[in-house]
Amino acid sequence: MNFMKPNDKKEKRVFYLYLAVFLIIGALIVLAGFQYHRNFEKNYRTNIENQLSLIADLKVDELEHWLEEQRGDAETIFGNEVFSNIIKHYFKNLDDRDSKRKIEVWMQEFQTGFKYDAVLFSFGIFLISGMGLGFVWRYQRTQLWIGIDALQGIC
Repeated sequence: MNFMKPNDKKEKRVFYLYLAVFLIIGALIVLAGFQYHRNFEKNYRTNIENQLSLIADLKVDELEHWLEEQRGDAETIFGNEVFSNIIKHYFKNLDDRDSKRKIEVWMQEFQTGFKYDAVLFSFGIFLISGMGLGFVWRYQRTQLWIGIDALQGIC
């Protein structure tokens, strides 16, 4: 029975060799899977960041285009001498119902023509709103400025 012992040693060695090879291959598979997952996650994140960046760029372009439209609309009113004269005449005589009616008509026409839900004109310390509900006068600011806020979809 002594001659079996060397054979048992050889079998043990072969068994441990196979076990070592199996463990090494298993570790390599786990390492390859981990590396694949990290690479996939990195590429996925990069793709999502690129998509979000593209969406942000498109939104900025859209907002810039919208702002240019608003400026164009504001310049249409600001450069209109007839409307400016009506406003000046009204501020000289705040009780003038005819001027008030003309302003309201101009504001409603502007709202309809440019397809706005609301049009607000800010003159000095007053805010004039033409939303088909008549005039709304409110204290706005103490500093004197003339500007136009054409609001779409807010009211």
